[in-house]
Amino acid sequence: MNVVIVVLGKPVKNWKCTYEVCEASCCKIQREVTISDIKRIVELTGKKPGDFISITSGYMPYALKRKDGRCVFLRNNYQCDLHDLEAKPILCKMYPFMLQKIAYGDEPIMFIKPVADCPGYGEGPLFTEEILSDIRKQGQTYVIELRKMAGYRNQGIKPEEIMQKEL
Repeated sequence: MNVVIVVLGKPVKNWKCTYEVCEASCCKIQREVTISDIKRIVELTGKKPGDFISITSGYMPYALKRKDGRCVFLRNNYQCDLHDLEAKPILCKMYPFMLQKIAYGDEPIMFIKPVADCPGYGEGPLFTEEILSDIRKQGQTYVIELRKMAGYRNQGIKPEEIMQKEL
């Protein structure tokens, strides 16, 4: 399946994560996760899904738990416990872009947009086609996972049952 990725907003020319400056503001929003994200986090951290997953009512019914208004994996120094383990969820890997919506036609179309107030814009290395290509791959994986989730929901399988079946 091919997923078309449409980038909305101004092009990103340079970007680097300046999490110390913004106090990891990207980790202060609710972040959806896929079953493959959950599997990877369990495998690489040894944690149980209940330690870090909340069930939501969204199309992707899983989100990282929050503690004190931020992701449970965010340390006091604003570093992410998942980053060095290469266990970050798909939507975290796509940063500095945020998913806006997904439209379905002949091919799924994922609309993403740069986070407007990220202090890392204009900083650091060039935002290359290679980086954008990786973001496109992450988006494609997310849409595949979303379709799989829709299939389960169409069968009437609840999110808790999906996790038991998949994990």
